[in-house]
Amino acid sequence: MGLKDYFVKVVVEMDTERILGAHIIGPHASILIHEIIPLMYTSDQSAAPIRNGMTIHPALSEVVSWAFNSLMPPVHYHHILEHLQ
Repeated sequence: MGLKDYFVKVVVEMDTERILGAHIIGPHASILIHEIIPLMYTSDQSAAPIRNGMTIHPALSEVVSWAFNSLMPPVHYHHILEHLQ
């Protein structure tokens, strides 16, 4: 699989870091989404547990942590997508 064949994207409210949604495409997506779903059902829906937590290395779940630790405004994200095409 190439770099364009999979990705993890999270949508987070800028001011509160409340998780609004996530997209995971690629192998093991159904496993990886369970890193995010439980947080969406908490009272504050915060991304903080993933952003502040530790991840085992090497591990498949690191890709979810990377997504939360590389949050960017939509305009920057769209700029990156243009260069990948």
